[in-house]
Amino acid sequence: VANEGTWYQRRAAVVDTILGQKLDVVGIQEASQAWLKAVDGTGSPINLSQFEDLVNRLGGPYKLTDPDRNNCVKSTTPTKCVYKDQGASQGTKIIYNSTALTLIDKGSKRLSEVDAGSNDRYVAWAILEQKSSGKRFFFANTHLEPVADSVGLSAYYDLRIKQTQEILAVVKVKGLDLPTYVVGDFNSHKWTSPRNGPYDTMIAARFVDPLGNASRSTQATQGA
Repeated sequence: VANEGTWYQRRAAVVDTILGQKLDVVGIQEASQAWLKAVDGTGSPINLSQFEDLVNRLGGPYKLTDPDRNNCVKSTTPTKCVYKDQGASQGTKIIYNSTALTLIDKGSKRLSEVDAGSNDRYVAWAILEQKSSGKRFFFANTHLEPVADSVGLSAYYDLRIKQTQEILAVVKVKGLDLPTYVVGDFNSHKWTSPRNGPYDTMIAARFVDPLGNASRSTQATQGA
């Protein structure tokens, strides 16, 4: 969108929002792997991705659960990639406050697609332990497929439901019956036709919407 502004124009506001909310864990999407126009103290170029730049600007205790860029033996670049599962999930990343939380385990799963030419979609996950209590929880972050007219609305409606089911399968296998939080851009909302498929799928799996923003609801969302 033309009026969004570049990352260079927006990043201070993103950092201020995360720090202002005092978040211990946050899921981000579309954090580009493309290298930024950055230089070090000597003026030499730095190969820095958007999500790496964000974590650096958050400072000190904030870390990525998985800093790898690509699922390759050499994870910093996809050039001449020899496949190796590093848990990388492109621009879908989890950031946590290492002062408050300890990273116990992490990974990702590539989700299904309709069009082989579309961007890969992932669910990134992590098991984190609260240092103050010793309690663990499971956190997942995703970015589902948007609508593409070339394939058709119904195909992508069905795909987002399938992708949500795949996320739930990851929760079942990796979540170890821990308290679980799933966040992300589901590319679906309460007025999506015929239904908000990902939402309905999550609710059917006994997840709770903390905002109370049910499909077709005309009530104001609840406070976070």
